[in-house]
Amino acid sequence: MADIRNYLNELDDLLQDAKGVPFSGKVSVNKEEIEDIIDAIRDAIPTEIKKAQDIVEQYESYIENAKVKANDIIENAHREANELKSEHRIFKLAQEAADKQAEEAKHYSREMRIGTMNYVDGVLSKTEDTVREALEDVHNGYRLLEKDLMETINRLYENKQEIRGGGDE
Repeated sequence: MADIRNYLNELDDLLQDAKGVPFSGKVSVNKEEIEDIIDAIRDAIPTEIKKAQDIVEQYESYIENAKVKANDIIENAHREANELKSEHRIFKLAQEAADKQAEEAKHYSREMRIGTMNYVDGVLSKTEDTVREALEDVHNGYRLLEKDLMETINRLYENKQEIRGGGDE
């Protein structure tokens, strides 16, 4: 995301440093520089998506570790329950404890999965918003540039007409 913001700052700097067109509120910019920055933004977008995918993979790893931990807890609980089987009452208490641990492990795993998905959803939403904003900024820049160029062409045409009309009098 920082790369895209840097490229947008470069676009802004180009517009700020652009030379003004005399007798207008317009500026002249180097089309190639702007196109290079836009290409760099396009190249940076997959990098941002890769970063988001890395985050998803990292949290999937956390979920997998939580499942392993939960399975270990369940196995330990069952092992303890089997050792205490000799007396019915003790076995019953152990079974309840194992069930409780298993439920807690499932709950823990479910909470981790939900938390991870919410976090990843937030990261992907922020990335999507940033990319969408960058695209809007680029489109706005193009629209402004096109409008400025059309106004300049119109002004040149009017000046040309005025000069032609002024010479006939």
